Amino acid sequence: MADGEIVLQFIQHYYSFIREALEKHENSLRFNAPFLTVSEISKQYYCGKKVEMGRVLGKILTGRKVTGQEAHEILLRMLLKLSGRRLLGRFSQVSLCLFVKCFF
Repeated sequence: MADGEIVLQFIQHYYSFIREALEKHENSLRFNAPFLTVSEISKQYYCGKKVEMGRVLGKILTGRKVTGQEAHEILLRMLLKLSGRRLLGRFSQVSLCLFVKCFF
């Protein structure tokens, strides 16, 4: 058998396997999904590597990160100037919860 024929048989077998799995809809994946796309797997891999590299190398400061930290500091100073009543009056409960989670 030529290499091309072997590859063609493999591809045909692979597609028939996927077709059967989709028809049966038997899976052990979360969210009752019949399969995962390559992009879903790569996103998970990237996220895991990002966490790993953060642990190994530490956090890397970028221009955006510095700008975001400065913006949060300005917001925190502004919020601390407001009295409790004005704070509750100006921000929704969700915003207040986010504020408390970020700074305390």
